[in-house]
Amino acid sequence: MRKGFSIIELIISITLISFILLFLSGITIYNLKAQRRLNNLKIAKELAFNKITYLNSLPYESDELKEGEHKPETYENKFVLRYIVKEKEEIKGLKWIELTVYILPEKDSLKFSYFIPEIKYEKIYTK
Repeated sequence: MRKGFSIIELIISITLISFILLFLSGITIYNLKAQRRLNNLKIAKELAFNKITYLNSLPYESDELKEGEHKPETYENKFVLRYIVKEKEEIKGLKWIELTVYILPEKDSLKFSYFIPEIKYEKIYTK
């Protein structure tokens, strides 16, 4: 009796191992792309939150809160933040901010709407 594997058994086992590795590499690549997309969405959300916080801290009549579309801002050559300020005649003392963050490589975007009141809440409750 001979010990060891025949050449056919080796070819079959190598083929099975290659298919398993090919399948696992596809899953790994998909997971890496999904992780990168989620990370970009997280950064975009943080950029939007920071911009909204900044705009909310400005005086109501600030140039950056004037009605209309404002100049887009680019971050890390990957994110473009643009916002539009609207004022409704029927609702005085309230500005509506429509903020969009574009993620350039994925052509993805996040949209936020926010209202800025003329009278800030901090002023209402101070003594």
